[in-house]
Amino acid sequence: MDIWNRYIVGGDDARSPEVRQRRLVLQHVALFKRFGFERVVVGEAQAIASMIEAADPQLTWPRFQQIVEELRARKILQGEYTLYVTPKALHIKLWAEWWDTYGRGFNFQDFSASLPPELLEWFYDMFVYAAESQAASRIVKELLGGGGPFQTNDYLRTRLGANFF
Repeated sequence: MDIWNRYIVGGDDARSPEVRQRRLVLQHVALFKRFGFERVVVGEAQAIASMIEAADPQLTWPRFQQIVEELRARKILQGEYTLYVTPKALHIKLWAEWWDTYGRGFNFQDFSASLPPELLEWFYDMFVYAAESQAASRIVKELLGGGGPFQTNDYLRTRLGANFF
């Protein structure tokens, strides 16, 4: 078993529903450089949990919180109020896995409409790794292409658009 799967699986059965849910949570949180999980930034975690629940209705907000706490105990997620995946190489691997699995039908407008602004910025931050996934590379081409948000200067003039570009 490769080292990154070992991080995710731990001592559990690799085919178990718990490991499948753990991987799903990790892949989704890996879309973002970091995400808020406590107090005033909990809305960021709730937005991610909603995306995950759409992929797996069994993975509700309470189950999401339970998995996040397990991952914190195992030091895969670290931080106090804002969490991030560690080690960074695992984060990048999980990010690429998400794009390779779910990226084919990705719609940027629908996706970004449901995210808090800070979470969207942390989503953009991860695109420095787009070369790791063909699906992510395709999305970058679409975003920067004629039909993307950068077609006019309006989006570039926003802080978020300028930072992403």
